[in-house]
Amino acid sequence: MQRKLYDKSSTKEKRTILRENQTKAEYIIWEILRNRKFLGLKFRRQHGIGEYIADFYCSEKKIVIEIDGDTHFKDDAVEYDKIRTKFFNEIGIKVIRFTNIEVYQNIKEVLEEIERETYPHPSPLPVKERGVLKSNAVPFSFTGRRCPIGRMRGMF
Repeated sequence: MQRKLYDKSSTKEKRTILRENQTKAEYIIWEILRNRKFLGLKFRRQHGIGEYIADFYCSEKKIVIEIDGDTHFKDDAVEYDKIRTKFFNEIGIKVIRFTNIEVYQNIKEVLEEIERETYPHPSPLPVKERGVLKSNAVPFSFTGRRCPIGRMRGMF
């Protein structure tokens, strides 16, 4: 019998409390990620994985996004985050971390980093194949993706 890994009943109450008491930085990111508004990907907020709760989780890409406030920089919290990240990595989930300050002051760079981690680009170095120079680069632009940044001016 396979054990339930996601959204265990043992974390339900805490997940509900975290959703109801999200930080301003989490709210900003959630407004961008929710309803497939960012890159067409489905993200879940305060999603239980094992006995841990991820701020945001995309099952399609197996990526967790963590927004760290002041409490994450205390010694015991740093150690807890390391253990949690190790657990996520061991089950094939990549963890991307940002601070509240990064979200407030550099939202465009935060979103670009999430995009890079979600859709890694192949090497742009040209490859010589049968005498013809070909590029492995995929044409891509941050502004070409669906993202509501333009509509969110003034929120920050």
